[in-house]
Amino acid sequence: MRPGADQRSESRLPAGGFQVEIARHKWRSGEIRWCHLVDLSGNGLSFVSHDNHLGPLDKISFRLHVGAGVAEGKAVICYRRPESDSRWRYGAMFLSISPEVEELLQEEHLSTEEVRSVARQVADRMAMQACRSEARRRALRSRALLCEAVRAFLERLETLGHPLPQPVEVSLEEGVRVGKEASPLVVSALENGLGYASSRGEHFSNVFEVLEFLRAELALNQTGR
Repeated sequence: MRPGADQRSESRLPAGGFQVEIARHKWRSGEIRWCHLVDLSGNGLSFVSHDNHLGPLDKISFRLHVGAGVAEGKAVICYRRPESDSRWRYGAMFLSISPEVEELLQEEHLSTEEVRSVARQVADRMAMQACRSEARRRALRSRALLCEAVRAFLERLETLGHPLPQPVEVSLEEGVRVGKEASPLVVSALENGLGYASSRGEHFSNVFEVLEFLRAELALNQTGR
């Protein structure tokens, strides 16, 4: 990693779903900072923090928390630059690492859910950065949450062998569509992002209420359906 540069020749693992502990000196509680990991390579790591107490050439200790595992090592800060939302982005070059860090860089050691989580967060950041108003960001979050929840619900039903009595389509733009008729039942996020509503007039304060509504609507709890 070159000081002041954001691009590295090594392949990098986008790691927006992971957290990292940073300490400038010893692992004392008052000196530990929880930061969000941006990416990881064989040469170093990048993270964001609301603190600007680190500078180039400062040595740090770090711990990566991935699921139940912990990887750790030492690094030196190569650059610091301001980010949006009063945060700072740091790039650091490894001085020493534990074997677990190298394992994280191998895709086969990442679970499917970890990869999906990272991919979703990268896409979410791109979409949210393009939104100029808080109301628009809130609405987009609600729409994305609805899609994620219903898709997970349908995938689980399929895994458990529950046939759907009616077709269900899910999209970020239109929400949830149930049925093939000319006027299907549609559940979508409200424009202000504060809740959800169906095309029949039902209102829901959160996605859990939407899932309960769909369960009842699809009659999945009835024998022989």
